[in-house]
Amino acid sequence: MTDDAVANRLGVSARTVRRYVNVLMARVGARSRFELGFRAAEFGWLPGTALD
Repeated sequence: MTDDAVANRLGVSARTVRRYVNVLMARVGARSRFELGFRAAEFGWLPGTALD
C-alpha cells in the first residue's frame, strides 16, 4: 500500500504517514520498511501474525 493510500484511508496526509513510519522504524531499530513489517509481525502488532 502506498503512503498516499494509507493517508487516504486514515484521513491524514502522506507526510504524516511517512513521519509515523520513520518514528516506528527508529523505535524498533528497523532499517527498512520490510524490516519494520517483519518486526511488527514479530511483536504481534498485526492480527494473527505473532511469531513464536
